Amino acid sequence: MWELSLGTGYGTYRAAAPALLTQVLPAAVDRGKDVGLINIAYNLPLVVAPLAAGVVLGLLNNYPALFELAGVATIAAAWTVSRVRSVP
Repeated sequence: MWELSLGTGYGTYRAAAPALLTQVLPAAVDRGKDVGLINIAYNLPLVVAPLAAGVVLGLLNNYPALFELAGVATIAAAWTVSRVRSVP
C-alpha cells in the first residue's frame, strides 16, 4: 500500500515542480533559457559523477577515497548554496 502513496506523492511533485519553477523565474521572456539552464544544472552531475567515480576507482582502486571525494563535493555544494543571499 505504501507504494501507492509513494507513487502518488512523487507523481504530484513531478507534475507541480515545473509549474512552480516557471512562476518563480525572474523574467517571463527568459523562461525557456532559464529552464534550460536549470535542466543542465540538474543533469550535468548525473553525467560527471559516474565518470569521476570511474577515474577515482581506476586510479586508486579504493572505495573510501571515492566516499571522501563525495564528501568534499557535498561540502563544496553546501558552501556554494550558502552563498546565495536572496532569490530575485
